[in-house]
Amino acid sequence: MILRIKDKGHEALNGTSGDLLLVVKIQDDPNYRREGFNIHSVKKISITQAIFGGSVEIDTIHGKRTMQIHPGTQHSNQISIKGAGMAILGKQNNAKEERGDHIVTFNIEVPKSLTKQQKTALEQYAKVEEIVA
Repeated sequence: MILRIKDKGHEALNGTSGDLLLVVKIQDDPNYRREGFNIHSVKKISITQAIFGGSVEIDTIHGKRTMQIHPGTQHSNQISIKGAGMAILGKQNNAKEERGDHIVTFNIEVPKSLTKQQKTALEQYAKVEEIVA
């Protein structure tokens, strides 16, 4: 993106100032993705958090926010934090700056190893699940 600031550049031989051109490069952030005025991020949650729900801390570009996960959250489910995205320049509502949203996608992490107690509990669950199915 190039920003032009009129009459703030170098002075020409005739005494008039040229335009100042600023080249702006926005570096990608590994934690966020911008889409218009909305910000997207991914939050890893455990299987038990997905099943039972609970609260998680979400890092936004405006600081940390605590959000509730609903019981039964599925992999790739999303929640939207209204007004936690990028400022919509030139738009104000009752002297309050309008912003896009922060959209969080949940990724459920499956453990790579289990304790004996965890394995036994999941085996019991699997047996009950087979009976119901």
